[in-house]
Amino acid sequence: MVSPSTQTKFNYGRFVNDLEVDGSQTVAGTLAVTGGTTLSTPLTSGNVDPSLIQTADVVLTPAQIKTLYSAPTQIIAAPGAGKSIVLLDALARFTYTTPQYTGGGAVQLQYDSTVHAGGTTPLAVLPAATVNAAASSDTQLQDSSLAVVVTQNKGIYASAATADFATGTVSTLEFFVHYYIK
Repeated sequence: MVSPSTQTKFNYGRFVNDLEVDGSQTVAGTLAVTGGTTLSTPLTSGNVDPSLIQTADVVLTPAQIKTLYSAPTQIIAAPGAGKSIVLLDALARFTYTTPQYTGGGAVQLQYDSTVHAGGTTPLAVLPAATVNAAASSDTQLQDSSLAVVVTQNKGIYASAATADFATGTVSTLEFFVHYYIK
């Protein structure tokens, strides 16, 4: 057990006080362990407390971008009965390669796969002009400053308002999303 004076702080002020590894968990990447302890098996997402901050990194292909209005793309899977996804923030990274997109509408991260950006969105939206631009960019999407009713067991999807995008054939849109499950 880690004492309160030496607990490990994670993003957004969350703490892990007790960390036990019994040999059945595995870690992807690097985990620093002091005191000569060695982990020989990886820690999987199924072994992590879902209330800890998690990150989703999803790259939308040109085909997915061009159909965001008519066919929203899943970013985070539904968490299961009685659970909700709480979005904290997201970074939208648009990587431009000619030809540029045209048309479309504001892109939002929303609960559920409702078409035409009809789902509830807890974060600010990405203007269509960002996706239609002839330049790469990063846009921070933060709290929409609205009281958001979250429906349990709904995934997070990217969707566009107004219309589908057209023309673009190479540029991508990547979402880095911070969230936790409650």
